[in-house]
Amino acid sequence: MNRQEALAALINEASRLVGRSYAELAQLIGKPSTVQHGKYQVEVQAHWDDKPNGTLRLSFAVDDGGFRAFFPLTQSTLVEPGGTFTGHIE
Repeated sequence: MNRQEALAALINEASRLVGRSYAELAQLIGKPSTVQHGKYQVEVQAHWDDKPNGTLRLSFAVDDGGFRAFFPLTQSTLVEPGGTFTGHIE
C-alpha cells in the first residue's frame, strides 16, 4: 500500500464532512460508511469518545484490500459539543 496515496484517499473522504455540525455528526453514530477511492477503501465511523452526548470521535481507516485490510492506516479527530468538523485529523 502506498502510504501517500492511502492518506490522500482518507483526507479526500474526510473533506466531505468538513463544516458538519456536532449534531449532524452525532447522527452517524452506529452507521459506519465505506467508500471506494480508486484502489483504496475508506471507512468512516463516529462514536462517543468518553460518554454519550460528550466529545465525539470521528475515526477514519483506509486499506487497499490486501494484507493491509487487517492493519489499515487510521486517523481520527475529536469534535466537541456545539462544534463543527474543521477537517483537521491526526
